[in-house]
Amino acid sequence: MILILSLACASREDDPEVAAVLDLEGLASQGAPLYAENCSTCHGEDASGLDRGPDLRNFTAAGEPRYVEQVLYGTGYSMPGFRQTLADQEIADIVAWLHEQ
Repeated sequence: MILILSLACASREDDPEVAAVLDLEGLASQGAPLYAENCSTCHGEDASGLDRGPDLRNFTAAGEPRYVEQVLYGTGYSMPGFRQTLADQEIADIVAWLHEQ
C-alpha cells in the first residue's frame, strides 16, 4: 500500500507530455487570450488569484515542470486537467504569458 501511494504521488516531470510542452518556445502574446479564456475564471484576470485558484504571479522557470503537469493533468482537487482541451503550444504560450506577470 505504501508503494502504491508513493508511486501515485511521484512527480510527472519526466513525463513525455510534460517534456513536450517544456521543449516549446511560448509566445506571451498568444498566451494572454488563452489565459483569459481558460484560467482567469479561477486565477483572476491578472493571475493574482481568486477564491477558486491561487496567485500565479510568482511563477518562475523552476516551477515550470510542476505547473505544466498541473495544467495537463489537473490537481486532483478543483482544477481540471486541460490536456484534452489545450494543445502543447497553447500551454507553452500561457507559460510565457505568466513569466511576464
